[in-house]
Amino acid sequence: MGVLLLRCADRPGLVAEVAGFIADHRGNIIDAQQHTDATTNQFFQRVTFQYGDMDLPPGELAAAFAPVASRLGMTAELHVGGYRPRWRCLPLARAIVYSTCSTDGRPASWSWSPWPW
Repeated sequence: MGVLLLRCADRPGLVAEVAGFIADHRGNIIDAQQHTDATTNQFFQRVTFQYGDMDLPPGELAAAFAPVASRLGMTAELHVGGYRPRWRCLPLARAIVYSTCSTDGRPASWSWSPWPW
């Protein structure tokens, strides 16, 4: 799996250019999110894609995308393989709860709880 994090000045056609690059190299977009900050006219996009069938090895993706990023004036960050997002959703049945204090004098510890609260 690969993740592209992009930032540039907003203009028409940015999403199409990025999707076209991934599709042209036989990648499969599985999630895409974008946002434009109206006060700064900055475009932000996060694209998650599968690269298993791509015609480029993961190590060459950044170099292949560089001309696209340059042409669009983008700052691009590419993560492949072991990229882990900062936030994860935990199932309600097995949420980790951190106890910050204890009434019996024991130090704080991690514990399993069936509910997230």
